[in-house]
Amino acid sequence: MRAAEELRLKKVAEEQAATTIEEMVFPSTKVTFGAGVTVQRVLTGCETCRVLVKNLPLTATEAEVVTLFTQPGFDPTKFTVHPPRPSPIDQSRLEAVVEFEHLEDGKNAVAGLDEIEFGSEKVKLVFVSKQGGMGKFKDLDPCILTVMWPAPSSKELPNLPTVIRNRAGVPVRGLYPGALLPSIQEPRGTARTTPSYNLDDAIPTLQSLVARAHPQGHDSVTYEPNLVPNERGVISAKIHFSTWEYAKAVRDFLDQKPLPFCEEIEYSTFLPDPLHYKMRVPYLQYKAQEKLFQSLIPTPTDHPATTRIRILEDQPGQPVHIELSGSDKKTVGRLKVRIEQLAAGEKLAQWDQAFSSAKGERFLVNVNSESQAYIRADKRQSTLKAFGEPAAVEQAKAMIQEEVNRLASLQFKVFLNRDSVRFFVDGTRGSTLLKQEAGEENVMLDVSPTLCKIVVRGGEPARHLLRELIDESLSDAIRSHHQLEDGGETCPVCYDTIDQPYRLACGHAYCHGCLRHFLVTASDTKQFPLSCMGDEGKCGVPIPLPVIQRFLVPAQVKHLLEVSFLDHLDRHPDKFKYCTTPDCPEIYSLETEYGGGIFRCRLCFASACVPCREDHEGFSCEEWKIQAQERLLEGWAEGTSEDVKKCPECKTLIEKNGGCNHMTCPKCRVHICWRCMGVFTAENIYVHMNVVHGGMFDGDEPRVENDL
Repeated sequence: MRAAEELRLKKVAEEQAATTIEEMVFPSTKVTFGAGVTVQRVLTGCETCRVLVKNLPLTATEAEVVTLFTQPGFDPTKFTVHPPRPSPIDQSRLEAVVEFEHLEDGKNAVAGLDEIEFGSEKVKLVFVSKQGGMGKFKDLDPCILTVMWPAPSSKELPNLPTVIRNRAGVPVRGLYPGALLPSIQEPRGTARTTPSYNLDDAIPTLQSLVARAHPQGHDSVTYEPNLVPNERGVISAKIHFSTWEYAKAVRDFLDQKPLPFCEEIEYSTFLPDPLHYKMRVPYLQYKAQEKLFQSLIPTPTDHPATTRIRILEDQPGQPVHIELSGSDKKTVGRLKVRIEQLAAGEKLAQWDQAFSSAKGERFLVNVNSESQAYIRADKRQSTLKAFGEPAAVEQAKAMIQEEVNRLASLQFKVFLNRDSVRFFVDGTRGSTLLKQEAGEENVMLDVSPTLCKIVVRGGEPARHLLRELIDESLSDAIRSHHQLEDGGETCPVCYDTIDQPYRLACGHAYCHGCLRHFLVTASDTKQFPLSCMGDEGKCGVPIPLPVIQRFLVPAQVKHLLEVSFLDHLDRHPDKFKYCTTPDCPEIYSLETEYGGGIFRCRLCFASACVPCREDHEGFSCEEWKIQAQERLLEGWAEGTSEDVKKCPECKTLIEKNGGCNHMTCPKCRVHICWRCMGVFTAENIYVHMNVVHGGMFDGDEPRVENDL
């Protein structure tokens, strides 16, 4: 019976040791963690892909979608199927997202399974963007063009201008149907009557116009008409194209074009930009940064046709919505990262546990009021972030630094004898009394396999109490040692008799409170992997994840995983790099083979050569280095004014550091006049300098005709 129980416990221990956790640490980076919170596997966003399976019947199940991919031979452990959901376009059909761990598998799936039969239907497979960041891209299909025109009626409608303009007179395009913009002009002029026409002609005519606008590929176009007038008397049709470029060509052809069967009215169109981004910013944060966000809005002379930023304030106190859209990847990418930088704020170096208390919160509110910045405390990660204009942030930082210095002057630490640790970890007397005297946030016990210390912030009463408690702890330790001599088991943390024992699979037992304290403080000590401290720190068996999850709440576990991964990145700079765009959180693996050796970020759209980390698509590393050297030389030449010039023949840079103005190019050997950069033969260059410039040196005056 005992042997069977031991066998069961051994099996449980093996299962726990093999348990892993998958966590999305960055916006698109999936990390697998093992025992001891070790990083076992990293899948960056640029290595994976998503495929959208469209046109599934309403009866389709997740298992059936999995079978769709396993039958052709795709490894089920290398992809994940999300439960099918109704299509936003056609509620009579389902669609499902499939995440592939390898980009090539996704490409092969789309190429091999698109239009494959699924029951009585043919499914459509398309790639789905994994772009992300602090906000989410809008759920608008950029390949759907909405065409709108007045329904046939004798009803009088407002006489709107042909082109909608804002109050500044700037044309506004790209507004989705029903968009509310307070700055749009009011209707003006007399009311007009929509002429009557045959509604049956509307869609066939529209189809012929689309075919004229883009004859190639018209067979793949589908129409979704809505001929029931809305409250404004407008009917519409959604046209589905294979590409955004195709849809744009048709949009440009149809927009403001008169209806062929009724030239008194015109088509209006809406086509989403291929890149859509939106986010919410807390109200107080936005108010502190309002001018900075407003300064990002492109003017009509910047990128009027390719990039738009909309800032929507619903009502005071509610989050502010910021939307970014456009078709130019580089422009949108730069603005997207800049918006995210503002939204992320500046992480301050200053932190004190006192900011987690009610008193600390009141102090930060006062800082916000006086500086006009917005300071937010993250208690989970023990950080402060500042938002606002530079001068306001600097004032807030100065106020916080002054408070941190004041608090530090009250802080002292004492390294504890191992015999005293149990007394303070236990919580029934040692640390409890200290926290009552100095405050919960002003006492911190740091337990590690090597040194143990207690940090206290307070005045002389707290110092005096700590000395008394240490003396008391040593008296208790003497009594405990007598008990240990009778055969008691020792806790690896407090070196005292184990209270409420918890035994790890390796056989070492801990006090319940000691083990929990060790795991709670692991995010600060960063001693990964988290291993058993038995045998005076020599055991080293990683602590299984189920044990960690048992002692920590989910938020603490998530934070611990994030800290472990960041530590892993710091210790492996030869394997991972951050995107070259400042503050972009995307990473890429140096061990992954990228197309053409170029990493393309899915968050900010930047690209970089993997070996040299420079953006030089279309050039080899060597060619780019030569160009970089030339740019440096040109910059140096510009800074040296008249001392460096380019040869007028071969463009080689030449430096003149003295002598006459006759220069010979060291590369192509032509003879050059330094004053006018003309090219001459060796025989006539001096004649030229004497006649035209009055001599061979600077300062010589040119001759006039009577001097000859």
